[in-house]
Amino acid sequence: MMDQPKTLAFSAEPGQTALTMLEVIAVARRAFTTMNGGRIDAVANCAQTEGGDWRVVIDVIESAAKIGRNDLLCAYEIRVTPQGRVGGFQRLGRYHREEGAPS
Repeated sequence: MMDQPKTLAFSAEPGQTALTMLEVIAVARRAFTTMNGGRIDAVANCAQTEGGDWRVVIDVIESAAKIGRNDLLCAYEIRVTPQGRVGGFQRLGRYHREEGAPS
C-alpha cells in the first residue's frame, strides 16, 4: 500500500508526525460512530481548510427506504484539528438519496 502524499497532511508541532487524509477520515468515522451510532453510508468529502483543520462530510442512512432505494440520508460535518482531535460536529441537512445531497 502506498503512503498518502504529504501534501494532504499537516503537522501541528515541530517533530510531530503528520496525519494523512486517510487517518483524518478514520478519526472522523470513529468520532461519528461514538457520538451518533448511525450507519455511515459514505464519506462524501474531506478537505483541509485554510486554517489547517480538516473538514470531513459523512453521509448517514437515517431511515432506510421500505420500498426501492430512496433512503433518507443525513449529511454531517466533522472538523478534525491539526492535533487529530474532533473540533466540531454539525448536521448539515437531510435529503432523500434520489434527490441528491444538499448544496
